[in-house]
Amino acid sequence: MSDEEVFIGVPVYNGGKYLEECLDSILNQTYKKWVCYISNNHSKDNTQKIIDAYCEKDKRFKAIKPKEFI
Repeated sequence: MSDEEVFIGVPVYNGGKYLEECLDSILNQTYKKWVCYISNNHSKDNTQKIIDAYCEKDKRFKAIKPKEFI
């Protein structure tokens, strides 16, 4: 198995309903050398709270928020 780092991108807009399932799936992978960038496109639901919790839980999660709605 390679020891190269894998980069994962998760774009999300008002995806709080499914975001935890998505991020848990990433956490449960057997390959551990990854970084996950979660881009929150100005969600109005609980998306940002979920992102913050996962970034706190595991430093491989990184939050991104564009300056304006894309």
